[in-house]
Amino acid sequence: MLPRARLPLHIFEPRYLAMLDDTFKTAHRMIGMIQPYEAPGGERLHSIGCAGRITAFSETDDGRYMITLAGIARFRVVSEVNGFTPYRRCDVDWTGFERDTGPSESDTTIEDKQALLEAPALATRRETVVTLIEFALRGGQGDEVMQ
Repeated sequence: MLPRARLPLHIFEPRYLAMLDDTFKTAHRMIGMIQPYEAPGGERLHSIGCAGRITAFSETDDGRYMITLAGIARFRVVSEVNGFTPYRRCDVDWTGFERDTGPSESDTTIEDKQALLEAPALATRRETVVTLIEFALRGGQGDEVMQ
């Protein structure tokens, strides 16, 4: 989930169905998405996630949901909230991510996007991104490095 992006999801796990039922009762209809990772002692959450608003949904005959989340803004996890819900909840801080809800930004680097689109594999896309970053840091020419 990224700010201003749309993410279609198929919800079928009981804990996430409960989360959706609770979310539909709110005026904001927002859900936070945070990538987990394995760490010593068990699964942890990364410190930064993104909130998305449910903008479309349909319920299947067997109780599953097909939803679309619209990315709103990133947040930083302050702490995990203990409680009686089957899904995880966190206190979050939105500080530092004000641009996510500001005016839309545009990227005019069409050729750069095309190069990423045409990259045949993930490793090639990664190498292309690194090259584009290095090029941008050098100001697009010569060996001068921007600080």
